[in-house]
Amino acid sequence: SPDLTFIFDMDVKKGFSRIQREKDRIEQRNLAYHARVRKGYQTIAQAQKKRVKLIDAGQKKQVIQASVRQYVDQFFKGTI
Repeated sequence: SPDLTFIFDMDVKKGFSRIQREKDRIEQRNLAYHARVRKGYQTIAQAQKKRVKLIDAGQKKQVIQASVRQYVDQFFKGTI
């Protein structure tokens, strides 16, 4: 498995509101399905806190980028 994984997390409805093209086969599934998938990824992040970093994708791009950079810097310094 990877040494460091990022999960960009967002409320399902908010995520779907961002789609500005035709939805693909998976995106056409109901919101309950996507909520279960999201919950699964959150569970993985909770169980593997050292390796998996959950990032709030509802923030501004600059804030998301800063979070990713911070985790990557910590990873290469050996502090996570």
